Amino acid sequence: MDVDIIQKLTEKLNLLEQRLTRKHPHLHNMKDKSLSNENSNIVNERWIRKMENRIETLENTILEKNCDKKFHLLEETVMELSKQVKQQVLYNERTERLEIIVRDQEKTIVQLRQEVMQIKQPGSAIQDFLVPTVGEHDKNGNTKDDIKNKSGITQRIGSTAASSERLLLPATQQPVTSPTIIAFYAYMAGDTPSITIQYPLVFGVVKTNNGNGYHPSTGTFIAPETGVYVFTWTIREIGDCRHSTQLMVNTSEIGIIHVDVDPGLDLAVTGVVVTHVNAGDDVYVRTHANWNNCNIISNGAGRSSFAGWKLS
Repeated sequence: MDVDIIQKLTEKLNLLEQRLTRKHPHLHNMKDKSLSNENSNIVNERWIRKMENRIETLENTILEKNCDKKFHLLEETVMELSKQVKQQVLYNERTERLEIIVRDQEKTIVQLRQEVMQIKQPGSAIQDFLVPTVGEHDKNGNTKDDIKNKSGITQRIGSTAASSERLLLPATQQPVTSPTIIAFYAYMAGDTPSITIQYPLVFGVVKTNNGNGYHPSTGTFIAPETGVYVFTWTIREIGDCRHSTQLMVNTSEIGIIHVDVDPGLDLAVTGVVVTHVNAGDDVYVRTHANWNNCNIISNGAGRSSFAGWKLS
């Protein structure tokens, strides 16, 4: 860009020189010219020098601007590099801290594994707490010498003791964890009209839901744990209605009941199933593909319900 400007200025200077030469050809032979011509030449020379000075000034200005731009670019580059160096230093420090944490955790894991292996050694900790009480005779009629030979115990404890039972010294007792209770009970909020075939029934009013396995929005119990479960469901009909309902585990029928009510009568039927269920299985009640007519009833006089609990 700057070279182009200088080149254009040089071309303009050459054009000026050519124009001056065409207008004043006598400048090549100054000795034969008159005084007026010499004065004219002096004026022209001054003008040329002035132009040369202006050109030189412009060139210097261009050079200064170029230097300023380059210096500014260098400053920006240095600042950017400085930021990157600081970021790299911070990254290295964080990496070192994380490496230290990882090494400490690895040491802790090794120590914990060693402690677990020591605890798992059979009888190593329990035998230290057991001290035999030796009497004259044990329950089987063995003498002290017999017991000594059999057990390898050389110290007599309580020569007057009559019991030969082992005394367990006080030790830290491990807390006994009780099994998780899984049970649910829900019933229909109201009558369910116009039942279609293979329709999952929704028992929306939940009274018990230990383990949070039952989902009232769909009427489905999702087993939290694998085990043997008991499931029971009750269907109530009135007034010439009939339905067959199935207890389903995923897509398999586990149990089925049928209720068919004569006109003017009111009847409820209950089914009970004991079955093995895997964790994550869906258990629900649905209508059968056949034998469906009229409503399923659930009100204050009698509820259609669904319940279940884990045996083991």
